[in-house]
Amino acid sequence: MHYVDDSKSKFTIISKFIMILAGVILGILITRIFFTTFTVKGTSMIPNFLDQEKVFILKHINPKKNDIVLIESPLEENKYLLKRVIALSGDTVEIKNKIILINNIKHQNSFKIINSNSKFLPIKYSFKDNLPKLTIKQNYIFVLNDNRNNSFDSRTFGAIEEDKIIGKVLFK
Repeated sequence: MHYVDDSKSKFTIISKFIMILAGVILGILITRIFFTTFTVKGTSMIPNFLDQEKVFILKHINPKKNDIVLIESPLEENKYLLKRVIALSGDTVEIKNKIILINNIKHQNSFKIINSNSKFLPIKYSFKDNLPKLTIKQNYIFVLNDNRNNSFDSRTFGAIEEDKIIGKVLFK
């Protein structure tokens, strides 16, 4: 007569269950620490991001030019904004008749933008169309919308501290 030791098979099942549970908990923690989702609100990033579109954000990044970043609003508590990084610490930014100059070189868009001819204010009063040259301070970034005339961006509120960046868009 053979006796089967059930304690070993029970131990194996329990240990597998514990390993799976630990993996799930670890996966959830890693996801919460490194990723988040965001729902686009408004038309400021049209044509690249539409109102109510969901995007996945990678947290804790060092921004690069042309990254789409999620930032804390510099003016409204508990509000978040999706913006495109145009300039980094040490760069100079100037806008002349809607032409963006980064370090005295015309900024070439590798993405679609909306930049119609409508004026928010007369040209001499609007930083949307003309912005005097400014140098971005250390640990700051300069951000713009893709829908340039529907904007609430660095032309309005200035450069953003890098610690206000939640993360960058991975995909939509």
